Amino acid sequence: MQGAFGDTDADRAGHFFFAVRVVFLATFFLVVFFLAGAPNIANRAIASLQESVPNFSPAGIHHGYFAEDESSQVVAEINAARPDVLIVGMGTPRQELWVDAYRDTLQVPVVWTVGALLDYFAGTEKRCPRWMGDNGLEWLYRLMMHPRRMASRYLIGNPQFVAAMLRGKLEHVA
Repeated sequence: MQGAFGDTDADRAGHFFFAVRVVFLATFFLVVFFLAGAPNIANRAIASLQESVPNFSPAGIHHGYFAEDESSQVVAEINAARPDVLIVGMGTPRQELWVDAYRDTLQVPVVWTVGALLDYFAGTEKRCPRWMGDNGLEWLYRLMMHPRRMASRYLIGNPQFVAAMLRGKLEHVA
């Protein structure tokens, strides 16, 4: 059975609410700029969104695969488009680090980081089986699909984060 915004995977919470927010942005004529993924990922995601939201047209699109020394040029392109919302999908933690580094020069009221969400809309990344998602195991599916890219995040980064949280909690109690 097809969902409201395409296949049933697209109706999962993250996809559904992203599409609903895009409908909201289009309805109120807010200007949106996409900074995301490999070349053409954002274009493909937008084409998919436009099937459900035909009047949605972003003010600009730029891929997320640029060198650090090109960042000022990318910021200038974003600012020239004068968007109300910047949607950044360059993967965690790169997107958060980039937004933090350029937050003072970005002239955008709202910056929304979405990770791989546009890859899902573009159809280049598959969602995990429903049973895995329903049981909090999407991370395991992503680790199995992209072991080299995700191993440091899930097998090293997450335990380091938990350890740091526990240390902080113990220091707070002591």
